Amino acid sequence: MNPDDIYSPLYADLDYYIDHLDEQDAMYEKINALPQKIQDVIYGGSDTIQKMKNVCNQFSLTQTQVKILSILTRKILIAEVFIGNLIPELQKQLDLPESKARGLADALTSELFAPAITELKELHAKTFGNQQSKPTSNVVNLRTSKSTN
Repeated sequence: MNPDDIYSPLYADLDYYIDHLDEQDAMYEKINALPQKIQDVIYGGSDTIQKMKNVCNQFSLTQTQVKILSILTRKILIAEVFIGNLIPELQKQLDLPESKARGLADALTSELFAPAITELKELHAKTFGNQQSKPTSNVVNLRTSKSTN
């Protein structure tokens, strides 16, 4: 395994797929059915890896966090995880505070997802419908909350 593979949405968990070839084949089928611009991000090679490296270095992520982020990025690109839940997913999976997760989500969107953002939004609208993103805090808006009394 190449040390840069952890930055690749395609190869970050290559070690897993060595023993799960059917799952790998299914993933590639899913990727190959995606719009070309999304495929370009996933198959982007050194360009995608460099963008991921830049984002990961900017947020001082550990090697473990980088690998998790690369896999999460792929799951968003192939619509297994709703992009609207990116911030809470980053908080949970990378154990980040909300502010850092929000900054990381913004950086991913502008650096990595930007070339395919229209296609990604369309894919997620088709896959997830009108799903709303999960709230990122437990603050209750008292102006809209109804009393149960």
